Parts: sequence; structure tokens; C-alpha cells
Amino acid sequence: MPLADARRLLGEDLAVSESVAGSTCAYATPKSGPGGLSFMLNDRVIVRIDVTGGPMRTKRGIAVGSAEAQVLEAYAHSTEVMPHKYDAEGHYVVVKSPGGERRNLRYVFETSRGVVTKFRAGALPAVGYVEGCS
Repeated sequence: MPLADARRLLGEDLAVSESVAGSTCAYATPKSGPGGLSFMLNDRVIVRIDVTGGPMRTKRGIAVGSAEAQVLEAYAHSTEVMPHKYDAEGHYVVVKSPGGERRNLRYVFETSRGVVTKFRAGALPAVGYVEGCS
């Protein structure tokens, strides 16, 4: 979704960070909250949503603080669990969207010690970037 459309849909302005040097990647956050929500932009188009806290939940009720087991139960038929790149006690639980035109969409839940610490949703390849725009 283009940034201008997101601003109109949300009914508020979004603060946009500087693009990472040599790229068109940046982040936007709602100026009036909720905290813990940001949007990754590529050429001023939203390609992924990041949730690091706050009240946001997936349609199946998963939020930061949910148990990894809840993610696996909620998305039982479409998950892949991989070791976390930086946390020996953590995982990436990747939820693949069913086929059709949305086949490149994913949820990625990051967990530590069996608890969701943050999650993101979006299109490949952006949703798979572990370090965000870096």
C-alpha cells in the first residue's frame, strides 16, 4: 500500500525515518500511537508491518507475549519453525499464506523461551529481513 493511502486510511500522519544509505528502505510510525507498531517502506510503499508490543493482535489472536505453542496451534497447517539468528533460546515461526495471489505473504513470529517477543507481516522478501532495513 502506498504511504499516502495508509495515511488516509489511518486518518493520521505517519513519521517517516530517513532511508538507509544506498537504499529506498525506511520506517514509518503513527504519530499518535499505538506504540510498538511500525511500517517498513520501500520507495514509500508499505511492504511489511512490524509489531514489537502494544495491543495489536493477528486475526487469530496472537500478540507479543503469546506462547509459541499458541502460534503453532493457531496456524497449525502452515508453519515452519527455524532457529533464531541471535537468540539460542529463540525461534522464528514462519506462517505461510495459502496459495493464490497471496502466496508471497507471511507472518514471522520471533520467540524467546517459548514466548512471542515481536512479529511482522508482509510480502517476501521484506518480511524475511531479520535486521529490518539494515
